[in-house]
Amino acid sequence: MVLNQGSLKIDGIPEVRITITKKNVVKINIVNPKFHNKDIIQIKSFKMTTSFPTNWDIEDYKDDTEPDEHWELRKAFMEAHKGKFSEEYLVALARTFTNIEFMGCSYPAALMVRIAELSKDVAHDYREIKKTKLQRTFVSASNAAENKIKRRRTDPGSAPPRK
Repeated sequence: MVLNQGSLKIDGIPEVRITITKKNVVKINIVNPKFHNKDIIQIKSFKMTTSFPTNWDIEDYKDDTEPDEHWELRKAFMEAHKGKFSEEYLVALARTFTNIEFMGCSYPAALMVRIAELSKDVAHDYREIKKTKLQRTFVSASNAAENKIKRRRTDPGSAPPRK
């Protein structure tokens, strides 16, 4: 999957394509126009080594008013990506992730895609558990009263005996 891609065209020079993959591998390719873009010569491929400090404590970001389920998922997200982003950016991404997951918030498309890519492994177990949770059924008061009366008529043992 290509996250960033750019092309450079200069008169008399074949097209140069620069791509950065999901695993932060930079690929520089030259496209030979004689072969209609079928002949791509890879001239350089290297791993980006940008890393960020990991000497900060995730527990510092626990909110005392946050439900445990929300904190555990947000914490797992931060643990999975610590060192890949700056501390401030990762904390913001994690909060955004839990807002999407628990409150159904939506954000600009580019951010939604980024969060989806980063959270797919982290959120998998939570989403599976969520599927099996008891689903609530809401019934209007009039329907509930009607069903209660019907039960009493069909099951005489369900109503208390009259005096």
